[in-house]
Amino acid sequence: MRMAMTKARISVSHSMDYFKTRWRIFLIGAFFISGLISGSLIVGGYSETSETALDVVISGFIDVRTGQSILTTFYNSLVSTVPLLIITFILGLCAIGVPFIPFISVFRGLGLGISMGYLYAFQGLKGIGYCALIIIPPAIVSSIAIILACKEALRFSSIIFMSMTSKGNKTGKIPDMKKYCLRFCVFLFLLIAAAIIDACFSSAFSRFFVF
Repeated sequence: MRMAMTKARISVSHSMDYFKTRWRIFLIGAFFISGLISGSLIVGGYSETSETALDVVISGFIDVRTGQSILTTFYNSLVSTVPLLIITFILGLCAIGVPFIPFISVFRGLGLGISMGYLYAFQGLKGIGYCALIIIPPAIVSSIAIILACKEALRFSSIIFMSMTSKGNKTGKIPDMKKYCLRFCVFLFLLIAAAIIDACFSSAFSRFFVF
C-alpha cells in the first residue's frame, strides 16, 4: 500500500514538473483549440440557404483559388500567415506583451475553425474532401509555426518583464536577442514550407471541387 502511494506521488510529481517546464506550449495550444471551437460554433449560427457574408467570403475564396496560379497561391498563403508571425515577434519584444500573445493563436484557430466548419456543415463530403486535401495539410505546418512562435514570444516577453523588475536586476538575466531572432527565422521557414504545400496541393486538387 505504501509503495503504491509512493509511486503515485512520484507520478504526480513528474507530471507537475513536466507541466511546469511546458506550461507555455499548453497555454498557447489551449487558446488555439478554443479558437477552432469558437469558429465552428460561429458557423452553426448561419443558415445554409441564406446569403450571408460568410457564404460570399468562403465561396469567393474557393473560386479564386481554383483559377489562380501556383505563385499567386503561394503569395496569398504567406500574406495570410506572415503578418501574424510579425505581430507575435513584436509582442515578444514588449514587456507587456504576455497578455496579448495567446490571442494570436486564438485568431489563427478562429479562421481555420470558421472555414473548415463551414465546409463540413454546408458542403458535406465534398467539403470534407476539400479540407483534407487543400486546407488541412498546409494549416498543420503553419499552425505549428504560429503556436511555437507564440510560445517563444511569451517566454521572451516574460524575461524582459522580469529584467525590468528588481528581481530581474538582481539575477542579471538578459534576453538573448540573437537566439530569439534565429528561432523566428526558423518559424518563417516553416510558414514558407506551408505556403509551398498550399500552392502545390491547391494546384493539384482544387480543380476537382466545384461548390
